[in-house]
Amino acid sequence: MILARIRESSPAFETVITSGVQVRGKVVGGPNDVIRVDGRIQGEIETEGLLAIAPTGRVIADVRAREVVVAGVLQGNVLSAQRMTIEKTAQIYGDVHVATVRMEDGALIAGKIDIHGSDAAGAPSPPKPLPAAEGR
Repeated sequence: MILARIRESSPAFETVITSGVQVRGKVVGGPNDVIRVDGRIQGEIETEGLLAIAPTGRVIADVRAREVVVAGVLQGNVLSAQRMTIEKTAQIYGDVHVATVRMEDGALIAGKIDIHGSDAAGAPSPPKPLPAAEGR
C-alpha cells in the first residue's frame, strides 16, 4: 500500500490532518511538502508536493497537486501534474485530470478520468482548467 510507504519514509516536513481534525478553507503546500489527511478538509487544496488521503480521510475540495494518493473519500475535481494513485479503499466523486494514474481493484470513481500525458521532455503537458465541483 502506497500510504504505508509514505508513513515509513515521510520527511520531517510532513503535515498531518489527524482523524479528529476538521479544516475549512484553503490548504496550500510547497514543492517538498507531504500533506496527509486522516481527518477532514473542506474547501480547496493546492500543493506543489504530495497529497495523501488516508482511509479515514475525507476531502470535500477541488485539488491541485503534483502527486495525489487516495485511500479515503474525495469529493471534488483533481488536477495532478504528475501522477495519481487510487487505492482499493478509495471513493472519488468528481473528475480527475492527470498525467499518469494507477488504480487498484475495488476503488470507486463516480466521474471521469482524463489522462493528459506528458510532453517529449517528460514534463506534464499543461492541463485544462478544472470545472467547479458540483453538489457540495
